[in-house]
Amino acid sequence: MPSSTARGGHGPEEQAEEPALLRAENARLRKAGKEWQLDRKIVRAGAGGGGDKLPGVAEPPPL
Repeated sequence: MPSSTARGGHGPEEQAEEPALLRAENARLRKAGKEWQLDRKIVRAGAGGGGDKLPGVAEPPPL
């Protein structure tokens, strides 16, 4: 009978690595989410999307 790893299952080594891989993936997704939120703020501010002010960015002078 083949072992669980030969059938594509999770052997003890894979089970031990999985939490570390999941933590790394979660960290990557959190970073991507923060970058996406910043991009969204920049686009909204550029489009005059009201309410989303970028910290440290001055308002343009009136025309």
